[in-house]
Amino acid sequence: MKQLTVKTIDMAWRVLVIAAGYTLAGVVLGMLGLLQANPEQETDATAVRATSRLHPA
Repeated sequence: MKQLTVKTIDMAWRVLVIAAGYTLAGVVLGMLGLLQANPEQETDATAVRATSRLHPA
């Protein structure tokens, strides 16, 4: 019974680490995409809002 609990905790920990890695990669890729985006491509309101937050007028 103890082995099963250790296995379950190990699996849950791996899932959490993988999810955190994907989230971090998504944030980094999103920031890179925002920095490299051309003005004509920024039709999304969130992208425009984030860009104006990065570079206040």
